[in-house]
Amino acid sequence: MTSRLLWIAKANIILGIVSLVRFVPELVMLLPRMGDNFSYIALLALDLSIAGAWLKSGLAIRKHLRGALGFAVIVGAVILAHSAASGYFVGVRMVKDLDRFRDSPNFLIFLSVTISRLLIYAAEFLYWPFALTVLAKQAGVERRSVMPAMIAALLIGGLGQTLFLSILMHQ
Repeated sequence: MTSRLLWIAKANIILGIVSLVRFVPELVMLLPRMGDNFSYIALLALDLSIAGAWLKSGLAIRKHLRGALGFAVIVGAVILAHSAASGYFVGVRMVKDLDRFRDSPNFLIFLSVTISRLLIYAAEFLYWPFALTVLAKQAGVERRSVMPAMIAALLIGGLGQTLFLSILMHQ
């Protein structure tokens, strides 16, 4: 395993864990207030699955599992699409809602959740183009099969998440 690939594996594991740990304060602060809000629970499930996929891709590379490179490329493309779609749909909605909650006693909680989510989406959006470039270069002979899979995952993941989030955010 090259040092760059090892670096990508470690970064994926660390950032996956950070993404998962980030949800603990949000769950403690917001879940009791949100009740059975389907939109919030669906968004939470999407973000948790993305964080889990990020962690799993790093573990797969680290353990030298067969097909790990292809898996990491597909997961990375889906996460990149997620960051763009969620950054737009969720970001716009949360920033608009900040104005509604400005006079609320829970404003600081909502502000911290908004900043936390937007920082994770920004980290995903800035990290994955670099990581995908490194992973594609590491693919070597497999590059012919990895590149179409990456493009398909980016397009299908982006389309799926855009449809999902546009429906979710307009309820």
